[in-house]
Amino acid sequence: MHAHRIATLAPLLLLVACKETSPIVERDTPTDVTVVLDARTKLGGVALGDVYPELPGLEIVAVAVDGRVFVVRNERGRWRNEIAFQAPGELIQVACGDLLPDHPGDEILAVGMAEGDEDSGGPGAAWMAARERGRGFVAVELLRPSALQHAAVVGDFVPSHPGLEGISAGFDRTVHLFLVDDDLSFEHREVAELDGPGKGACLQGDDAVVACADGKLVRVRRDDGGDFDTEVLASGPAGFARPASSGDDLLVACDDGALLWLRADGVSEVAYRSEAKLRGAFLGDLDAAHPGVEAATAGYDGRIVLVRRSGTGFASVDLATADSAFHHLVGGDVLPDRPGPELVVVGYSGEIRVLSR
Repeated sequence: MHAHRIATLAPLLLLVACKETSPIVERDTPTDVTVVLDARTKLGGVALGDVYPELPGLEIVAVAVDGRVFVVRNERGRWRNEIAFQAPGELIQVACGDLLPDHPGDEILAVGMAEGDEDSGGPGAAWMAARERGRGFVAVELLRPSALQHAAVVGDFVPSHPGLEGISAGFDRTVHLFLVDDDLSFEHREVAELDGPGKGACLQGDDAVVACADGKLVRVRRDDGGDFDTEVLASGPAGFARPASSGDDLLVACDDGALLWLRADGVSEVAYRSEAKLRGAFLGDLDAAHPGVEAATAGYDGRIVLVRRSGTGFASVDLATADSAFHHLVGGDVLPDRPGPELVVVGYSGEIRVLSR
């Protein structure tokens, strides 16, 4: 199949006036908060990727209700942003990875609606954006299924194919696989069916893990024969929204405000509970004073929360708060000159916030 393309956009570079606050808890945690972009419209999803490998640290990619895909990078201490492309419909979630080895940096997999916003009905869409040397970004529509796409992840799902592959899932309850070649032609496969709508996805090893609105966490794994199998890893009383992994552990943000921590032995525990829907999940070394990994989450109550194991239970602390709802949280090494991973949060305010030590 050959690509339907959006014309390359000349990079639109903007300097952003950053707002920064002082640390708000006396721990070695990510509590310096910097607003690196204000899109002035709802941002539904955010991902981190090595989009500009010539720069230190990872770049921030965020997607908006009006279809814009923002790339934010830090150059010598100054935050710059550009619009990689703008899709015709709302984009909800995004992932990054090296889909095209001959193109510079990581590519962007963005999913959402073909037209209108997520409440308008109609077909969904999946897009890939890639950097072309000296020409900015080019965008390719990979899929226009019957319903909204709400989950995206990039990984090595087909080792015989050069580069990585993309997976999307959504309200059509189908897991879609994309194999893209350097000439921007691509192959699309439907590899699995889900019992409920896919709402978020993460990578665990070489497997995709999909959080579903029916309260199931589903592993999508390629078997030795090249086919894909699904396995339900956990079930809950409310919808699952955002998963994250660290080694054998999994974290799931849920619609009823629960943050589920799934241990390697299969035991799941409620590590934290909010009175509102949770829309962020990250596992990483967020507290240098505490051994092991910590969890972070954010949600509709406008709180960014760190959770760590404490004795036989869990302890939590607010890292920051906002007046509007958060819709996604991720973590990674955005600022290599600062210790540990950074947290990046987006939501209804349109602001991208970076939390660092």
